[in-house]
Amino acid sequence: MIPEQQARNLLEEHGINSLPVNPIALAETLDVSVQVHDYGSAFEGMLVVNADSILLGINSRVQNQHRKKFTCAHELGHLTMDIGVDGGTFQCAGKDMESYSKKVDVVEVRANRFAAELLLPKFLIETSVKDNELSWKSIKDLAASGDVSLTAAAKKFIEHTDEACALVVSENKMIKWFQASPNFLFKMDTDGRVLSDASKANGMFANGRAMSDFEEVSALTWISSGSAKRDDKILEWSLPLDSYGRVLTLLWDDQGIAEENIEKEMDGDSDNSFDPKYGWETPTFHRSKRKR
Repeated sequence: MIPEQQARNLLEEHGINSLPVNPIALAETLDVSVQVHDYGSAFEGMLVVNADSILLGINSRVQNQHRKKFTCAHELGHLTMDIGVDGGTFQCAGKDMESYSKKVDVVEVRANRFAAELLLPKFLIETSVKDNELSWKSIKDLAASGDVSLTAAAKKFIEHTDEACALVVSENKMIKWFQASPNFLFKMDTDGRVLSDASKANGMFANGRAMSDFEEVSALTWISSGSAKRDDKILEWSLPLDSYGRVLTLLWDDQGIAEENIEKEMDGDSDNSFDPKYGWETPTFHRSKRKR
């Protein structure tokens, strides 16, 4: 059961073919009673299904409207994929909405994938993503079109772009999680990793200096030393602290350095001792080139 396909099927069944997607309105067409109520601090969203009714609750303590939409979409994921003939109940805390955490149950991760696709489905955004250059402006435009958070839009942009890039989310000067595009071939070790002093993101926690474009940095500022060499360069574009106290960073291997390193390693021309991501069969790579 692929969550993304389940979400697209639901949209198709109800004739939804434009952005933004309203998950609350969609829930109501499914005869789901949606209630926004103060449920205390135990959970952000809940789903109760019995023989004659379906209740979807959203905690009124969730102030961010985009988060409320995601919570509703998350519970619709449970309704679509996880409820059996005898009904069932889900109570989902804030941590359950954070797929990056290794502690999140696989059922909650699946519901998150469903929610992300429901709000920004591939068939509505893929062409636009591929037609637009990699930039925070393009991602902000996508967020506005889908009425979703900047982080949600960035994750989907990274998922569908042909560019060799990654999204990194940092908090308290530590990398919290990252998501790489299919063509981003560098390896990153993020477990408890403190931001490098040389990164632009680190400076955001101190002075919040706004960046208006990508700037070149040493690849080793971000990339695990096993897959990058001393002279390798990548591009970084970090945004100042958001309302959650996080810094969002785009990394771009615009010259395809990681691809070249892997090809050299496979040809035996590299003095790097890293394991090629794709084993011994030489893959066909997309070489990302900077659009300027």
